[in-house]
Amino acid sequence: MKLIWHIYYATRGTSGAYIDALLKASGIAGVRVAAFVSANYRFSFGQVYKCFFPLTDFTEKRNTLLLVMRGLELVIAYLYVLALAVFFRPVIVIHLVDDLRVTYWFFKACKFLGLTVRITCHDVSSHYLGMNNIRARILVGADELIVHNDAALQILYEQLGKSVKNKIKMYPFPYSAYDEIIAPHKQDSACIKLRKEIGTGYYLFLGVVRRSKGIETLINSWSIFNNDGKERLVIAGKWTDPDEGLRIIADNDNTIAVIDRYVNDEEFVQLIQDAKLVVLPYQEYAHSAIIIACGNHGGAVVISDIDLFRQLLPDYSLTFKHGDFADLMKVLKLSTTLSQVDIDNLRQELKQAVVTQNETLVEDLREAYRS
Repeated sequence: MKLIWHIYYATRGTSGAYIDALLKASGIAGVRVAAFVSANYRFSFGQVYKCFFPLTDFTEKRNTLLLVMRGLELVIAYLYVLALAVFFRPVIVIHLVDDLRVTYWFFKACKFLGLTVRITCHDVSSHYLGMNNIRARILVGADELIVHNDAALQILYEQLGKSVKNKIKMYPFPYSAYDEIIAPHKQDSACIKLRKEIGTGYYLFLGVVRRSKGIETLINSWSIFNNDGKERLVIAGKWTDPDEGLRIIADNDNTIAVIDRYVNDEEFVQLIQDAKLVVLPYQEYAHSAIIIACGNHGGAVVISDIDLFRQLLPDYSLTFKHGDFADLMKVLKLSTTLSQVDIDNLRQELKQAVVTQNETLVEDLREAYRS
């Protein structure tokens, strides 16, 4: 079996749990792999090369200078991978999370060198924009496409037609727990800080705040559902594209706490563990690390009925119709009637669903890379 190189730069902090789980499962499956990852990748298993963003991935700040620096770092890292690939002739697996021209040029350079190139489709299409032309050209030109669920598969069919059917492989979304990278003293500090600021037992929206994640549905339903002010909502994550009106509504509601920044690894875990329920009101999405993280770290969830979530939790009681704020409101009201035992059972249901999915990962990986 040829050596497989995974090229994935979005792996700083907790995001590296994807590659960590993939390398571990690949080792058990007998697949020879190495990974080229962020300089701030924190997991220790396997053969990894921390070549992406050695300067800028250690800061959360983003300004014009830092963005230019990141662009240069990305180009240099891609050139580094290409230089090594000339000699080692691996199969290249690009984990596609952008529509940048430099990523397209890297893809074309790999093909020019005669390398087999597979694309792992993290975001099958761009947020709100459908299939970007650059992304479409990469997907059509790849030797194989890798997806993690039926939802992503259907989006590929809709966007590119069934001509890509014969080159699609599928295995479950690999994602490990964060225990290895969580520092106990930092966890204690995060616990003290967050509980002082927002307490415990809240509803939680966690991760980068985007319209495609249903933040508008959540905010519109919250004020009606919570008209007596008894419950609290925490929105923790960097706001990107939601309109200013939503932010004003959230800021003016004293039952909503907004943490508008990228939370660190310890805060991420603490927020999940202290929440009553994590709300995932996503519109259309092809993957979600948040729901896997909740399963790994004792979270219970409210989910929309998109295919991504239904495939993992087909008969889950706290499921609402995506985009329907009235239906979400009904499910939120239902959740207030649940006892602690009921919540614990929901946590166990999600945990078991994640465990069951992981049990098929090794064999599915072996099959996907057999060729």
